[in-house]
Amino acid sequence: MRLCKGVMKNRQMKSVSTLRLVLFACLCGLIWDPFPRSLFAQSLVIEGGTLIDGTGRPPRKDALILIQGNKVTRVGEKGSLPYPPGARVIPAAGKYILPGLIDMHVHWDNWMPELFLAHGVTTAVDLNSSDWQLTQKKALANGRMVGPRLFTATPALSGRLLWDLSRTRPLEDAHMARQSIQEAGMGRSQYSLAKAYTELTPDQLQAITEESHKAGRHVIAHLGSLDIRQAAEAGVDAVAHASGVALATMLLLSSVVEF
Repeated sequence: MRLCKGVMKNRQMKSVSTLRLVLFACLCGLIWDPFPRSLFAQSLVIEGGTLIDGTGRPPRKDALILIQGNKVTRVGEKGSLPYPPGARVIPAAGKYILPGLIDMHVHWDNWMPELFLAHGVTTAVDLNSSDWQLTQKKALANGRMVGPRLFTATPALSGRLLWDLSRTRPLEDAHMARQSIQEAGMGRSQYSLAKAYTELTPDQLQAITEESHKAGRHVIAHLGSLDIRQAAEAGVDAVAHASGVALATMLLLSSVVEF
């Protein structure tokens, strides 16, 4: 019985110690920035690895890469370039070096930042962004979060979706489409892209692309009721999932082939 009480007391003491440690860590998080800007301003040298630069050139062995802040400034062979004073040096002999990977279609979630970065994804494009994604984008940009650079898109603009009645504001006409893009503001500091979704009419899609281009943003569309030929005629810059291709192909075949 005494032994059991001793074990329980020991566990309670460990629990209290753990709690103190957690509280201390939380307090440190409130008063100390774990990712100071100075970390991103220092010079970095990666030496001795095999560089595959993505341009189609043959792999460059024994490469030397100079990085200042978040930008690659020089690339050469080991021993061919001087090191910046105070630079951090990472030996990479026997390793392969690739440019950061870009995931062009994600729906950003809280488990993604560290996992993406750990697998070499340094840029991601969220294709239906809310205020939460916009906040994440700012935190990643100023170094308060670790993860890939994040680009955002306007909330999906669609017609009335019979399979998703939770959408409370479908586009009723072209005027409403233009108004929605205007409400997203000018430029790409907040939204990098405009997202056109399914069940749009040709004039609604045309309005989205015209207003988006005026605002300085490209348009990506997940097509449903329209085919890819109609999207191209409306000025859409890209499509998701190759949507609209099959529909356009079937329409073309039906016009030239007798069944």
